[in-house]
Amino acid sequence: MAELDRSPALAEHRLLSALARNSFDAESLIALGLLAESRSDYRQAEHYLTQATVMSRRFRPRWALAYYYARRGDSSHFWKAAVQAGHTVGADVRPLYRLARAMAVDENADARTALGLQSQPELAAYLQVVLEEGREEEVCAIGDLLESSPQNRAILQSAAEQLIHQGHLTSGLAFCNRIAPDQDRIDAASGRSLINGRFDFHRQRTWDWKLYDVGGVDVVKHAGLKLEFHGTQPDSAVLIEQIVPVLPQRDYRFRCVYGTANVRSPSGLRWQVLPLEGNSPLASSSFIGEGQPESGVLSFRPDQPFVRLSLVYARVFGTVRQQGVLTLQSADLELIP
Repeated sequence: MAELDRSPALAEHRLLSALARNSFDAESLIALGLLAESRSDYRQAEHYLTQATVMSRRFRPRWALAYYYARRGDSSHFWKAAVQAGHTVGADVRPLYRLARAMAVDENADARTALGLQSQPELAAYLQVVLEEGREEEVCAIGDLLESSPQNRAILQSAAEQLIHQGHLTSGLAFCNRIAPDQDRIDAASGRSLINGRFDFHRQRTWDWKLYDVGGVDVVKHAGLKLEFHGTQPDSAVLIEQIVPVLPQRDYRFRCVYGTANVRSPSGLRWQVLPLEGNSPLASSSFIGEGQPESGVLSFRPDQPFVRLSLVYARVFGTVRQQGVLTLQSADLELIP
């Protein structure tokens, strides 16, 4: 491309010589097409770029022709070339999909339908582009067309993570359940709201406990979840948290089995149920204390479909910062009949 800019005439001579030696040289045909376009010889440019698609069935010649029609604002020819390029097997077609989406916006059209994308690899690649814009409705529509196969797991997981990050929890949870094994599927209606009650982090889950990085607190993922307090942690902090789908206006009971070592009383450690927005607890447990086999029962009645279940630390007035070890062994959330 640099030579095309510095000396177009010399570049054209060399390209024509290369083409004389090998008439199937699609790259030379593409370069000749760009040269012709640069001098506004659009008929010749179209001829060379079209000829390149005849000589090679690879993505690049087809992409070059489609992009040429886009630059020219030739919509009808663009879509014909784009459909051909979009069905190229084994190529990274995402640049074409981005361009097609831009063209579709101008024409109030649907790019996926116009491109005729139907195969699973095509839809998976298209979803990657859709995720860049992050519109929930479109992400869900394309995601629903994908099978829950091992080949699609990574892109479906990306969709789930993005939806959750954007706060579209219901849609994100639906994607999580599609790729999760049976034991990790969440269904509030059947009472399966809490996931990973054994605090087992050896297997990656999209929907799981969130472990916060708190200075002065070491987290060890072994035989449950061990939290080591060094007395240098902040006066207050959220340590771990899980967003939990629930049934509004139904009663729940939460319990966590734990062990402690050298934890002073009052510990400042407790479980809380909080709304998604705000920090006013819907319910709080008593302080976790040394020697007790489990936390007290924490009961609550939510009024929204999601709550945050959080383990928090808050230094009790008149005490020094906590030191010691808390090991979370298991947790259970029960929907009361």
